[in-house]
Amino acid sequence: MKLIHNQMEYQIKFEIGTVNTLIIESPSLMRSFVEQLSNQIKGKEGGFVLSENSEELIISKNIELILNPFIDSSYATKFTSRLSANIKNCAVDEKLYQKTAEMQSLLLEFASILAHECNEPIIFADEIDLTALIKLLGFAYDFEDSFLENIVTYLLAVNTYFKTNIFVFANLKSYLQKEELAYLFEVTKSNNCHLILIENRLYESFIKEEKYCIIDKDLCEIFSEG
Repeated sequence: MKLIHNQMEYQIKFEIGTVNTLIIESPSLMRSFVEQLSNQIKGKEGGFVLSENSEELIISKNIELILNPFIDSSYATKFTSRLSANIKNCAVDEKLYQKTAEMQSLLLEFASILAHECNEPIIFADEIDLTALIKLLGFAYDFEDSFLENIVTYLLAVNTYFKTNIFVFANLKSYLQKEELAYLFEVTKSNNCHLILIENRLYESFIKEEKYCIIDKDLCEIFSEG
């Protein structure tokens, strides 16, 4: 699998065991590349082409662009419906089916007691809507951990629920030390995911698995490995 752009000679090739870093020294070119990728993820036009075995792939289904790496609770809403569906499947799975049935029975018994105590001619549902109950419990991803662990949680959730396996960050090296980047890479590698780092300057330290291309201010391309 590879990602190319019509203004760039360098081809970003995705191989398990490597991180691809694109260093763009021209602010206008970096802005253009990031904007185009963002637009293409939204289904609009742009210069990037993602392909595998000569077959073009849909960028919006395969790439996640993270411009703000400060992941917080607001990101949890992206997974609400899919997470609830997953929890519902767990609740009716063989391992928890009996517990779920007991819980539903207790709730109906409680409803019967309430109806009796109200001394009103009322009725209530004769079965529990499990989907509504799970929604009521407010399950959500916990993004109250460290900066790096929140990124990891988000990436794994996107990979799990949307099957996205390419993650692009803009200027992530501004926030991570070399050891932290190595940890992030190991997590993505173990889950068969790929990292692309788009940076606006060259950092002296590279992890050993890193390949990079520098596009300088004269738009000359320099390829190397970290």
